[in-house]
Amino acid sequence: MENNTEERALTFVKPEGLIIWRNLYSYLDGTLDAFRQPFQASKFCGLILSEEVVRGHYSHVFPRILDEYVKQFVGKELAARIYTGEFGLIGCMRKILGVTDPSKSESWTIRGKFFGKNSLDEALSKGMPVENGMHISGGREEGSLEISRFLPYLYQWD
Repeated sequence: MENNTEERALTFVKPEGLIIWRNLYSYLDGTLDAFRQPFQASKFCGLILSEEVVRGHYSHVFPRILDEYVKQFVGKELAARIYTGEFGLIGCMRKILGVTDPSKSESWTIRGKFFGKNSLDEALSKGMPVENGMHISGGREEGSLEISRFLPYLYQWD
């Protein structure tokens, strides 16, 4: 049971980051350690999403390109992991991830370092999602909601 100071976050590597998924998680974990942010992480899991889940997850973000999110995610195997830690973990993870627009992320962040040439404005002008590599829950409540929404689609890798 979750206590008042515990945070849980769902993370997953998006299709454009799958070729380097281990590097992304290694960078995240190493930077959390460097920031002295205690955490526990689940084993790596596979994640294959249904159209219904993708639409439910992204409908509030960019509704006009929702069909492109469906094409990008449905039926693709993603790498996923759940992180647990004290209050402040998600904020620290989001800082390490960088802002949604990789071209505006600081160069040391995951999005700046690995996806910094991709621009949110350019992607949206083409009617496409921005390739920013990774998702991390935006907050404590969102983490709980996402974990319950995605849990049926997670499976252990051997």
